[in-house]
Amino acid sequence: MKHITIAIETEFIPAMNLLKLAGAAATGGEAGMLILDGKVRLDGTVFKEKRKKVHPGQVVSVDGADGPWVIIVTAKMS
Repeated sequence: MKHITIAIETEFIPAMNLLKLAGAAATGGEAGMLILDGKVRLDGTVFKEKRKKVHPGQVVSVDGADGPWVIIVTAKMS
């Protein structure tokens, strides 16, 4: 299982962008398919909105082709 922490400077990051940034998906199309196939969870709950807002403090879990991922989103300290 891969554990990654992503720090963002904004109020939120769209789920598709987060998956690409973390490396859990190589492209936006791949990220969208993972989400639509029900392989992505936000704080333990499956969602199917590609542009779902992910805020600091939330955890995204992905059942990817290369194994499970856990992505923790934090606020970037200035």
